[in-house]
Amino acid sequence: MTTQNRRLTLITSGIIALFFLVGAAYYYLSEKIASHKISSDYETVYVRVTELKEADNEIVHSFSGVVRESQTANLSFRVPGLLTELNMAVGQHVQKNDVLAQLDSRDYELLVKRIEAEIEAANAMLSAMKTGARDEDIATLEAARNAAVSQAELAETNLKRFEKLLKEEVATQAQFDAIKTQYDTALAARKAAEKQLEKGKTGSRKEEIQTAEAKIGGLNVSLAEAKHKLSDTVLRAPYDGYIVEKFVENHEVIAAGVPVVTFAETRMIEVAANLSEDVVMHQNEILGYSCIFEAYPDKTFSATLKEMGRAVQRSKQTYPLTVYVETPPNEKAPVFPGMTAIVQLKMQRSKKPFIVPTAALLSHPENKTAIIWALDPQTEEVGSREVKVLRLTDDGAEIEGDLRYGEKIVTAGARFLSEKQKVKAIPDNI
Repeated sequence: MTTQNRRLTLITSGIIALFFLVGAAYYYLSEKIASHKISSDYETVYVRVTELKEADNEIVHSFSGVVRESQTANLSFRVPGLLTELNMAVGQHVQKNDVLAQLDSRDYELLVKRIEAEIEAANAMLSAMKTGARDEDIATLEAARNAAVSQAELAETNLKRFEKLLKEEVATQAQFDAIKTQYDTALAARKAAEKQLEKGKTGSRKEEIQTAEAKIGGLNVSLAEAKHKLSDTVLRAPYDGYIVEKFVENHEVIAAGVPVVTFAETRMIEVAANLSEDVVMHQNEILGYSCIFEAYPDKTFSATLKEMGRAVQRSKQTYPLTVYVETPPNEKAPVFPGMTAIVQLKMQRSKKPFIVPTAALLSHPENKTAIIWALDPQTEEVGSREVKVLRLTDDGAEIEGDLRYGEKIVTAGARFLSEKQKVKAIPDNI
């Protein structure tokens, strides 16, 4: 026998041996399957069962979200001026009240000093008006009054003389009118001198003092305004944040209201998500919010509701949700706009569903609804129950229907059953 013939003989023998092994295995498995049937009427089968349990009282819904800034602002000066300081870099983090930029403040400082000087002079004048003049000032006023009286008396004498000359037609009317004007002027000067002397001795009138006080009040308002303008030459961070964008450079003359930088908050960020209808309908059952960011899958951040839309978004057929997430200072896991996140809603169930292994669920052969098989311990018969599947979890399927807590349901072998089928529960240790 050649080597090739020997090889063919060995292959043939192996195939025959394999055939007998397969047959033996099939016979063995058939016997094992048959051993699960009751030998009396072949209608009773062995199944595994479990007690029907209620699901947890709380449920967590998860939705995809996107991180965005909670507050962004274009910061600008309220006064115009020459920019002298802008040393912030884009992306730089700063604390609240840190200086971001500064204008040349010389003109505003001078304005404050000028108004302060005017207020000081006005206060001194008001004090003199209330207390009266000093003795040496009164002596000067008396001398001025006496001189004015003498001038008025001389003017009166000249007036009387020219009245007589005018009647005698020695003086002309023009000469008389000139003398009359001099008299009127001297008389007015005497009255003014007497009034100044009276003020020096007794102080100013009440209405004059009120006018002086009102002027000082106006100057104080102007001073406050000037100080505000001086303060506005410094641009400070309104809250903890970072520079998003710069629009100007040092040594540029900037008008009031022109944006200098775009500034974004860092301590508080927003996460936007889209909710399904069933969650929005039960929003009064929400217990709390949290977020998990894709960059930090092992860390959960607490969240606070900002707003939940009550109108569906036409393009998505969902309801918008926005939550706040506060990031602690010096956080080792910083969160930036544009990151992806999972928004979690913990909800309190108004009615707790039941939870069953997914293997217990079957499709009804006629209407394709979901069913389970329930076991009557007294008769050892099973009956189908139509159920509604609420959702699938890692622990099984949450369902609701005409069910009772503690009721025994079939979890293995259910596909071979029919109504009022006799069954035997396989012990858990087998």
